[in-house]
Amino acid sequence: MSRDIHISFDEDINGYIVRFPDLVELASLKSAKIELERMLEDYFNRGKFALLLDMGAHEFESIECLKYVRSFLSIKLLVENCRKYASVVPECYAEAGVKSETEASFNHYSKAYYWLCQN
Repeated sequence: MSRDIHISFDEDINGYIVRFPDLVELASLKSAKIELERMLEDYFNRGKFALLLDMGAHEFESIECLKYVRSFLSIKLLVENCRKYASVVPECYAEAGVKSETEASFNHYSKAYYWLCQN
């Protein structure tokens, strides 16, 4: 079982997809945040982008991991340039819903992806 957090850029949503493994460890989160910050710096000055944070099949190693996930959303370049943000969370942890035109939470990856594809 891979415990790596996978980060990629998707042209269809013009944004980044961060996919969590089944078991999320704090060390992996810290490495992934550094990787995302580097990717955002490379993207700098290319316009607004979307972010899809897929935690749909995850289990956190500890409560510290859950707290650390929030730090992803405070990355300066992300705060300043993210046009739309969607998260995928298990139904047992959170209810899906569109919070605003720019932020939503879903229980299924395909629904989050589709929402981000809509301008």
